[in-house]
Amino acid sequence: MKPMMKAIAATFVATGLLAAAPGQAQVRDQNFKLGVQVNLDNARGKTLVKFADLVKAKSGGKMNVQIFPGGALGGDLQTLSAMRGGTVDATATATSTLVGIVKDFALLDLPFVFNSDKEAMAVLDGGFSKHLNKLLDEKDLVGLGYWGAGYRHLTNSKRPVKTPDDVKGLKVRVLQNPLFIDLWKALGANAVPMPFPEVYSALEQGTVDGQENPAATLVSAKLFEVQKYLSLTSHVYFVDSLLFSKPVWNKLNDDERKVITEAAKEAEAYGRVEVIGEDKSNIEAMRAKMQINEIAPADMDKFRAIAKPVVDKYSAAADQASAKELFDTIAKVRK
Repeated sequence: MKPMMKAIAATFVATGLLAAAPGQAQVRDQNFKLGVQVNLDNARGKTLVKFADLVKAKSGGKMNVQIFPGGALGGDLQTLSAMRGGTVDATATATSTLVGIVKDFALLDLPFVFNSDKEAMAVLDGGFSKHLNKLLDEKDLVGLGYWGAGYRHLTNSKRPVKTPDDVKGLKVRVLQNPLFIDLWKALGANAVPMPFPEVYSALEQGTVDGQENPAATLVSAKLFEVQKYLSLTSHVYFVDSLLFSKPVWNKLNDDERKVITEAAKEAEAYGRVEVIGEDKSNIEAMRAKMQINEIAPADMDKFRAIAKPVVDKYSAAADQASAKELFDTIAKVRK
């Protein structure tokens, strides 16, 4: 390079006016806080570690995601509120907790609507999730990915549950979500909405008799220490969502958004394999720690019949185009 060209180039570098090289040149040094309820010693937590590692790698070490597990930044609703205000950057939470913000998420919680992981993933990869992400954007949240974590099952410390009649009178902790409250009331339980960080002590002290969650939660939160019976009710398919704060997102440039989006997509693929696989192994692991009750097909039909008014109520309350998209996708997969 000629002396004059070198001088010009040096001037541009010094003043920051030299065109950025492709890739990481536009990525700035920054740290992000990701608050989550789960611990990191399970597939759900490891999926978030995978996301953080990918963000760091794709940004050349400039963008770092610090994970605060076990509800360290507060419960789900508190974390979501902080994200909408821009003081927490990201979270991964059950879609069930988002219903108070975007009511159409209730469609994913419709009891007994999914028969398989395949059906759920088809819905989450189609127009239905695109619609949900648009609604999240209007509420200052950015939807980055979804993965399944198996089915939610009922546990309790009082008695085996094999039929709907066995549920009657049980005090069951449920998500702070109207659909879950309505479902367990319909089944005859005393539904007690409660933030997850309070659940273990409530079970230990007998404030509630039981709770409902995927098997991974029983293991990671050691709920088997304070619960005796696990009933494989498979009443709701559990979906995790990875979310980012829109106020923070709006401050990122295109390259930084690309880093996060690509990392989220790869973490989503990882989670769909690892989390679903772990769900099955966790149920087997619980056989040594709890009494597991299978639900006979005829009794499962009774559960579905009792739950149908709840399905109808929340289907009717949701956006009808969304509901149609969900049911049409499921029907297509079943064919």
